[in-house]
Amino acid sequence: MNVLFAASEVTPFAKAGGIADVVGALPLAMKKLGTDVRIIIPRYETLAGSPKLEVALRDVPVMAGDVQEYCTVYQTTLPQSTIPVYFIENEKYLSRGPIYNEHGQENPFAEMSRFLFFSAAVTAVIPKLSWMPDVVHCHDWHTGILPTLLARADMANIGTVITIHNIAHQGVWNPHDIMTFLGIAETEQGFHLDARDTRGNFNVLQQGIMNATIVNTVSPTYAKEILTPEYGEGLQNTLNAQQGKLTGILNGINTARLDPMTDANIVACYDKDSLDEKVKNKLALQEQCGFAPDPTVPVLGFVGRLAGQKGIDLILDNCAHMAKTGIQL
Repeated sequence: MNVLFAASEVTPFAKAGGIADVVGALPLAMKKLGTDVRIIIPRYETLAGSPKLEVALRDVPVMAGDVQEYCTVYQTTLPQSTIPVYFIENEKYLSRGPIYNEHGQENPFAEMSRFLFFSAAVTAVIPKLSWMPDVVHCHDWHTGILPTLLARADMANIGTVITIHNIAHQGVWNPHDIMTFLGIAETEQGFHLDARDTRGNFNVLQQGIMNATIVNTVSPTYAKEILTPEYGEGLQNTLNAQQGKLTGILNGINTARLDPMTDANIVACYDKDSLDEKVKNKLALQEQCGFAPDPTVPVLGFVGRLAGQKGIDLILDNCAHMAKTGIQL
């Protein structure tokens, strides 16, 4: 089976969050199972790492509204693998600025247009590759419109999966601007293009949920949670209507990259037979954080965005109390 991952991030080239880790690790596991898997992302202005890129395609035409744009596609491989990674370059939409545009930008439509254009570019690039995917795996709202565009481009035979990493981010905008940018008439029938969210917006993630072959989340628990008003972020009715194709698969990790026996980022490597070495890492962390090194003191760490959704408010409300217990946070 041929599978193309289409995403906004991939470790180690472009990373802002958890999507990058999944897109950088899951293909490795799928490759071991015999899947011919490849990855495609935008070529941003700055990429983490400095991959040696080869030009795979030049001057691929992509329409943005009534303007003809062109893309260059570069290619390299995922480190320590033979998995191809494609980078789509377009100076106007994809290759200026960071992965996600900063809030308060002059053009608030910029981030929406970036990822609408990326999905349109992926749709244009696929037929020009000397390889055709059986499945395109989309990730979050950034590629939510891709199942719709593939079907409209006579590639409905390609199966599509959309994985919801964070349903709080949906890609919402007024229908007119999005339809105009995509070159789709607002009167066009089919593909659920007339669907609107509870605020009357065109919702790109909602489009992905309705038009993808399969909807997936990052855990079985999350798949159940997002069916409720508390966690569905306004899309619970859409998800319940599509519940027959909704599943949840627990995120895994790259056990080769995250192996404490070979991890160059820790002071002392260890495995199950040398757990005594682990305390050296704790003492080094305490020293780095300005704490009194003490192997007997509990050290609590939080890895995540400083957002209420991640529970940072609960930590802030209780950190004074926790400090009184003598722990290091």
